[in-house]
Amino acid sequence: MRRIATLLANAAAITLATALFVLSPLLPIISVSAESSLPQTTIEQRVQYYKSTMGAALPVAEQKRLALRCGVAQAAVKNLQPNVAKVQTARTTAYKNIVDKLNTLIKKLNDQAYETTKLQGMIDTLNGKIKTYDTHIDGYKQAVDDLATINCTGDPVAFKAALVAARTAHDSLPTDVSDIRVYITNTIKPQLSQIQQDLKAGHTAGGN
Repeated sequence: MRRIATLLANAAAITLATALFVLSPLLPIISVSAESSLPQTTIEQRVQYYKSTMGAALPVAEQKRLALRCGVAQAAVKNLQPNVAKVQTARTTAYKNIVDKLNTLIKKLNDQAYETTKLQGMIDTLNGKIKTYDTHIDGYKQAVDDLATINCTGDPVAFKAALVAARTAHDSLPTDVSDIRVYITNTIKPQLSQIQQDLKAGHTAGGN
């Protein structure tokens, strides 16, 4: 039990600070959809998707200004790519380890005839929250990768649209991470403590 609690605490401490997107000067307020599920197809098709969700046309003057400045921004994006990949790998691995540990615990509790319906429901809810995070981090990483390869001087609208998509996906991540952390801390950990108390008391049917 203690190992699971430690794993939960360690995962909650992982930060997204290294993946902060710092290109806000190129992002005037534009209304965009919060949906971050990107089509897993060619970059050309994704560019069309980015443009369709940008929500506002880019004035010609803005396109010209962006074409002159986007090279610097694109260099920053290329420096950002490794950090995004590291954060995605670290947090995805941490979440997988947590769920794996909880699933192992479920099996052990079932072997002891302990009622696990409540804990299983919590695991299912946690998996749903992790899936939401995965959708957003996948969308963020894909948009960042596309930003690094788009011909920004030849198609500044595509670059701007991908930039907006990346920013939108990124802005969802702190909420996703907080939601998972709070659920683990306030819901799952107390349940694990209750299970531990029940087992110490010799109960094998959810404390009854």
